[in-house]
Order: sequence, then C-alpha cells, then structure tokens
Amino acid sequence: MKLRMIIIGLLTMMSLSFAHINFEFTAIDSMVETDTTGQWGVIILRGDVLNLTSSSIRITAIRETQQIPATWSCNFCFGSACLAPFIDEYSDDVAGDSLVDFTLDIYPNGEIGTGIWLMTMIDSVSMETDSALFTLTYNPTTSIDGSKRPIQMSFSAYPNPTNDFISLQIPTEYADGISTMKIYDITGRNVLEKQHSIKTGQNAYIDVSSLSSGMYFVSVQQGNLITQTKIQVVK
Repeated sequence: MKLRMIIIGLLTMMSLSFAHINFEFTAIDSMVETDTTGQWGVIILRGDVLNLTSSSIRITAIRETQQIPATWSCNFCFGSACLAPFIDEYSDDVAGDSLVDFTLDIYPNGEIGTGIWLMTMIDSVSMETDSALFTLTYNPTTSIDGSKRPIQMSFSAYPNPTNDFISLQIPTEYADGISTMKIYDITGRNVLEKQHSIKTGQNAYIDVSSLSSGMYFVSVQQGNLITQTKIQVVK
C-alpha cells in the first residue's frame, strides 16, 4: 500500500533536569496512524512519567505551544485522560514505583509545516520539574511504500556545561551547506540565532558567552532536517 509520509518528522525530547529525585519524564518513541483512505491521520509522540519514589505523587502536565501551523490540531493525553485541544494543563496521580503514559497527538491535516511544544511536568508537593521540547516537521509531498515512523536524531555539544562556546557534532544526515542554528531558553524564547556553514564530519562552533547562566535548547536546521540538544551555561 502506498502511503504519503513525513519526509522529516523529527521528535526531539530533552529533559532540562540533570538529576531526578522524585520522577523522570522520558521519551519512548513515535508512531503514525492512518485514516481509512491510507493517508496520514495523527502523529503520536509518546513518553512516560516514572515515579522514582515508593509513595504516590501528583504530577501536573503543562503544555506550551511555541509554534503550530494554522490548520494543525494538537492535544495531549496524560494517564487515563485525553484532553481537548484547547486544554493545556492537567494533573494526575502516579503510584509509587510506577509510571503513567504521555502522548502528544498531532493532526497536520495535510499542511506542511513545523510544530514546537514545550511540555513541563511538575511534582505538586516538592515542585520538582522536568521539561522537554518537542519539535515535529511534517512534509507530505512524497509517497513511499509501507509505514515508517518519524526520524529521530540528536547531536552532542561540548564542553557542557560551558561558559563561552560550544562545539556541535553535526549528524552525518546533514549535507555540506548553510544551516540555521538557534538557541532557546527554557521558556521557548529564541535568544540567539545565526547562519552557519557546515561540512559533513566537521564540528560547528557557537559563541554563547553572551548568555546568562541557565539551561538552553540548541537547534540546528537545514532544509527539513532539524536536530536539537540541551546545554547548560555556567558563569
């Protein structure tokens, strides 16, 4: 059966916490469900919240939409509840030493584009948080045989933590040419952006000396390829 697929559908999920005490928010995988005509219907980005303690904890999930095409629809499910697209916050109990499922359900409705969502999980008692940035780029212009999941890629940055610059190890999927590098703070605000010429197999360097101490997301885009990682700046 021929299906119209995502040329690049990149799920990236990056925790902002280096040490987890009470719980951990983790990406599992992604999947695509088709409608009755064989067209892509919903793209499901899946993860879970693991309770690292022996006692029940109450976790609040908060979604912040950073970017979404006009015709796309998105809702999220947490635990036993699947929320309406206009609901951005929901709380559920996670039993001790167990986990609950999380999904971000995206309906592109055939429109090419990129969606970006910041998900934050908060322990209502300790106020411990774990945040993640999800990015999905959808392009249904090419048909292929069979069903395939969105491509997942990442790259490393060092030194990390840093106070002046980072060196990025670019994935081999990138071709020689110009890429756009962006850095976002934990609220999703774009704090640094530059065009960079990259070559396959070579590292790229970014000056981050102007940034304040804190956690940041680094995104590198070339055409429909988008990869991301997290860094910590310490002054």
